[in-house]
Amino acid sequence: MTAVNAEQKQALIDLIIKAGEATLPHWTPAEKLTGDKVQTKGDNSPITQADRDAHAVIMAGLKAIFPDIPVISEEDEAHAPEYLKAERFFLVDPVDGTKEFINGCKEFTVNIALCRAGSPIFGLVYAPALETLWGGDVLAQGAWKTDADKRTIALPMPNGRDADAGLVVVASLSHANQEALDRLLGGRKVAK
Repeated sequence: MTAVNAEQKQALIDLIIKAGEATLPHWTPAEKLTGDKVQTKGDNSPITQADRDAHAVIMAGLKAIFPDIPVISEEDEAHAPEYLKAERFFLVDPVDGTKEFINGCKEFTVNIALCRAGSPIFGLVYAPALETLWGGDVLAQGAWKTDADKRTIALPMPNGRDADAGLVVVASLSHANQEALDRLLGGRKVAK
């Protein structure tokens, strides 16, 4: 059993790479973005045109591939409370590590996760500046990494992880809004 079929998996991989490519014209290695290239959202977090462009690519792509599955995106949280109650939903961060992106660092990613009953069952993380893709399918018990040389490496899944231990959450060291993260997690238990 898998969370998505082979055709859907490939479509999602193509989509996340396309979204990552949409960020690169706005990014300059080792050079900080300034002035009108960086705006501030209502929660005081930064946003760039790269965030907007990747968001647009992902939203259009997910609507075409999975028209009946709602999408929660960091760049459009309006329906998050409603969609979090859906049996299945996509959780998207078009540019994770916007501060790193702004500072010209390579360590920013595009993230897409398919969740069922509030838990991720399939996910992709793409680092466009590094040309590296990580993916995982919880139902198939498989994870992988594809590097810039297009080599795919299977990654071992931990066995026997206690589901009651809580979610494992990874966040940027420069994440400035713990309140927004807490809101997004919606009271779910997080492993220590």
